[in-house]
Amino acid sequence: MIDRLPLITFLGHSHLCKVYLIEDYDVHEIHERDFLLSRDGPRYIVSVGSVGQPRDLNNQACHVILDTDEWRVTFKRVDYDIESAGEKILGQQGDPNFAQRLILGW
Repeated sequence: MIDRLPLITFLGHSHLCKVYLIEDYDVHEIHERDFLLSRDGPRYIVSVGSVGQPRDLNNQACHVILDTDEWRVTFKRVDYDIESAGEKILGQQGDPNFAQRLILGW
């Protein structure tokens, strides 16, 4: 049954930057942020993170690149104007906790 799963599945809006390896019906979290995909057997679930409201104590925006020439997955983190984003949340009478989470990365 595992061979029916796609080699890699990306999911978003989880606010988590995580990778899970599925092999022989076991699921393991792997912590590499730059790795080659193995095309023989294991399957991968990649939670790509979030531009805002990350949940890993890193307040940078996160995105993932899939290089299909090398079959490499790379997580990238970039700075963005957190202060301005927080002000926009507050300016729309948004929950102050959302603005604070931008700064804390949680």
